Amino acid sequence: MDDDFVPQDYRLQYRKSTANHFEDVYVGSETEFMVLHIDPNVDYQFRVCARGDGRQEWSPWSVPQIGRTTLVPHGIDSLLFILCPCQWCCTPGGL
Repeated sequence: MDDDFVPQDYRLQYRKSTANHFEDVYVGSETEFMVLHIDPNVDYQFRVCARGDGRQEWSPWSVPQIGRTTLVPHGIDSLLFILCPCQWCCTPGGL
């Protein structure tokens, strides 16, 4: 891990726990993102990586985390996902 690494962009992917492939749900500089249109009572796996200023390559992926909502759909079927670089990108095994 680079001691001087400062994340500038994040890439968040998710998948249903039963799916084989992750898909991009967010790429950008915000550290929070609300994932919309998810099914209630279904486990989703989320992973994130980061890219520093002036760098082309992304960091290794975080360890996938599981999220789920129990809210029934009535306009809001979402999860707020915090893209915390200290929790995911800067931990041992991260960057």
